[in-house]
Amino acid sequence: NPRQRTVEELYPFDMGGGLRLKSNFHAFGYLEHGKELIEHIGFVNTSARTVEVSVIKESVSGLLDIQMPERVEAGASGDIVLRYAVAERSDIYGTMRDIVYLEVDGVKAYYPLSTQVVVVDNFDNMDDISAPRLVVSKNIIKFGDVNVSNGVLERMVELRNEGASPLVVRRIECSDRAVECVVDRDVVIAAGESMEIVVRIYGNRIEDVDNPLVARLYVITNDPMRPMQTIRVNAIPI
Repeated sequence: NPRQRTVEELYPFDMGGGLRLKSNFHAFGYLEHGKELIEHIGFVNTSARTVEVSVIKESVSGLLDIQMPERVEAGASGDIVLRYAVAERSDIYGTMRDIVYLEVDGVKAYYPLSTQVVVVDNFDNMDDISAPRLVVSKNIIKFGDVNVSNGVLERMVELRNEGASPLVVRRIECSDRAVECVVDRDVVIAAGESMEIVVRIYGNRIEDVDNPLVARLYVITNDPMRPMQTIRVNAIPI
């Protein structure tokens, strides 16, 4: 029979003052316009006294609401309630990240509490048969050697709409500052049509010059089957 797990194993993140959390990160997945997502992160007070808790916002998206008791009794447990919501007519798309810190009895915790969500279109009224479908010509872009002094290289990627209604490119995100892809907001690709986008890599922006660069592009569209598609970018700094 398995042994009973300790409090430290069940709540591995020590926020100080006896307050411990089950997790300090949660990825919410897709958040459609006009909807909300709610998740819970468990906490416990392992100390022999009541602790005062407050939330310090470090980096916020404006979409996250956090509910946490201001006082936690000795030995008490409960949940931090995390709620993401976005308005139906909002123009926000893409990855939203929030970072907060808990302050226990006036002392800021060592570990942050962070969350992530990807805001996409509302697909409730979209018919699967007539929906747009994004097909990317390359899932991996290999730049090869890149001069870290002044090297700038370009590659082309084709975005095709193999669906039956217009495809809207809401946003393209880059995970590394050395990679750039500039696309006008809300570019529309008609059914059966395609467009090419330019992906650039700047050698003088590569931070880790001793290791190969592995970055990612995230293409957010109104394709209900795959609202976000990933393109990997590889390069070797020289």
